[in-house]
Amino acid sequence: MSQTNPIKDDVLKSYINQIYSRYDTNSTNSLNPTEVTGFFNDLFRSLNLQMVLVPQQSVEIIKLIYPTYNGYINRDELFTVFKFLLTMYNCFNSRNSPQQPQQNTSPTITMYPNMGQNGGYVSMPNYVNMSSN
Repeated sequence: MSQTNPIKDDVLKSYINQIYSRYDTNSTNSLNPTEVTGFFNDLFRSLNLQMVLVPQQSVEIIKLIYPTYNGYINRDELFTVFKFLLTMYNCFNSRNSPQQPQQNTSPTITMYPNMGQNGGYVSMPNYVNMSSN
């Protein structure tokens, strides 16, 4: 996925709907932090994005967009959060070409472009405050 060819909302919603049903097994129409982390990581794989989150990272990202987050998130909120993650991913990739080494400045979001090196994880720079842009 490139910044010049972002995924269309209807395509993203289709992926979200397919994956969401796997994680909302109790039909509560919301996901807890562990479920949402699995959801995000499955969605990353489905979209061929080399990114992995742990539950704490998922919660931190959700709280950036929904400061009153109570531990559960619904499908529409997940769409908004994932759009934010895609923006972060595209910004990160546009700043780090394949020829340049990636900086290890924060454990915020891990990526795995070089699976054999350093356990396969390289950290993404700190969050970008998207609301100030």
